[in-house]
Amino acid sequence: MVRNRVPKRPKGVSDEAMNIAVSKVLMDKASIRSTATAFGIPKSTLIDNVRRAKELREQEQGGIPVPIQAGVSNSGTSSGGIQYDRPKAEPCPSATERNPPVSDLLDPCPSPSTAPATPAAEIRYSNALTPEDVRPYPKALLRKQSNRGGRKKGASRVLTDTLEKDKIEAAMMAKKAKQDEKDAKAKARLLKKNMKKPTSQTKSKGQKRKQQTSLCDQSTDEESVVSVHLDDDTDDSLHIGDDELTEPLALGTLSIGDYVLVEFEGKNSSLHYVGFVKEKDNIVDESYVNLADVKMKLPIPSRSGGTARVAEMIEFSDVDFSLFPSLR
Repeated sequence: MVRNRVPKRPKGVSDEAMNIAVSKVLMDKASIRSTATAFGIPKSTLIDNVRRAKELREQEQGGIPVPIQAGVSNSGTSSGGIQYDRPKAEPCPSATERNPPVSDLLDPCPSPSTAPATPAAEIRYSNALTPEDVRPYPKALLRKQSNRGGRKKGASRVLTDTLEKDKIEAAMMAKKAKQDEKDAKAKARLLKKNMKKPTSQTKSKGQKRKQQTSLCDQSTDEESVVSVHLDDDTDDSLHIGDDELTEPLALGTLSIGDYVLVEFEGKNSSLHYVGFVKEKDNIVDESYVNLADVKMKLPIPSRSGGTARVAEMIEFSDVDFSLFPSLR
C-alpha cells in the first residue's frame, strides 16, 4: 500500500526564504497575507512557522520575549537566518576536567565564612507560586432564604424502622398538642368576650326594637316640636293614596297619642318608620324631624292579648304599607 506523504513545507521554498518571511512578520510587522504572497508560501504554513518562532523565543528567554535580529547568523556573516539573543553554548569539558585532581577533591567543603557571598538582589524567582495560584475555588454560599423560611431540610429515612416511627409519632403528638392549646385559647377568648356583654342587650327573636324621635317644623311662621316614638310593627292593609303622600300634614292634625309614618332621607335612599306622638321631649333615642317629612297620620292600632311581651306589639291591620318597601 502506497502512502502519500504530505510534506510540512511546500517544495521550492528554502529555509532561508522561510526565515526571512518569518523575520519580516515578527520584526517589520508585515501582514501575513502580503508576505506569503511575496515569497510564494502558503498562508497557513507561514502562520505555523511564525507561531513556532514565537514559542521558541519565549521558551529560551524564560517566558520574556526578546527582539530578534534578521539577517545575522552565528558566524557573523549576513544571511537570511534568524538570530536569537541567547548566550553562547559552552564547549564540552575535556577529559581532564571531567576527572579533577585528588588535591581538589581533598579541599574542605566551603563553610559560611569561605563560601562566596551571593547578593540577595541576584536571587530571582522566575516561576514563584502564590497562595492564590494553589488555593481552590471558594465554597458556594447558601441560598438566600425567603421570609417564610423556605423549604425544610429533609433526610432519607426508612419509615418502617422503629426509631423513625417513634420520631414521626412524637412529631404528630407535638403538633396535635399545639393545635389543642390554640383551640383552647380561642374558646377562652370567645367565652370572655360573651361574658362582657350586658344581659340587657340580649333580646328574644320576637321582641321588637323601639325608637323615639321628635318632629320639628322648621317653617318661618311657627316652630312646633313634637316627640315621636318609633315602632317597628308594620302589619297593615289600609290603602294609601298618592295625594296623601305628596301633601304635607298640618300641625293641627296631629295630637298626642297619634301614630304617624315618618320618612328619613339617607345618602342613597330613604327609610320609613312608624312613630308615636308623645308630649315629653328630650328622651333617649329621640330625634327632631321636619313636619314635612311626616307622610301621613295612621289610625289607632290594635294590640293583641296574651303574654306581656306579645301585648307590647301593635298592629295596623287597616293600613297597606306596600308603597313603602323601605319601612323598618
